[in-house]
Amino acid sequence: MGQRAETCAALASEVNALAATRRELVRHLAAGTVTLGCLAPLAALSRTEGRRVGEIAQRIRVDISVASRQITALEAAGLAERAADPRDRRSHVVRLTESGDRELRRLRAEVGAFTETTLTDWSLDEIEQLLTGIRRLRRTWEHALAAPATTDPA
Repeated sequence: MGQRAETCAALASEVNALAATRRELVRHLAAGTVTLGCLAPLAALSRTEGRRVGEIAQRIRVDISVASRQITALEAAGLAERAADPRDRRSHVVRLTESGDRELRRLRAEVGAFTETTLTDWSLDEIEQLLTGIRRLRRTWEHALAAPATTDPA
């Protein structure tokens, strides 16, 4: 394996470790309010008047059955509710309740405060460089995943 391949493998490993650490942080902050699996659909409902379950599943990249179970849990916790879809009264949309919006804002604020506190020895320039790199990596991976699969003619 060449140096570039080794470095890319190390990057992928660190991204996985970072994701695991973030899950642990959110689990700690959300203790007792929502399960970790429900946070993605909760966030997908923010700043919207509601989304269909299929739209939520697509947005958070899970099967519709998984999204449906997560939304049922959010409803049971009083953080989300179903309402008639104004575009098609036969369908329903899911939207945040006031409690759901409050809980999402609380979690985002606490994660932000934790991040700011733990990065006190980083310069603003270092934080901005990391943010730029992470955004670029995310866009690159999303683009690669959205591209049609190619087959090797060999």
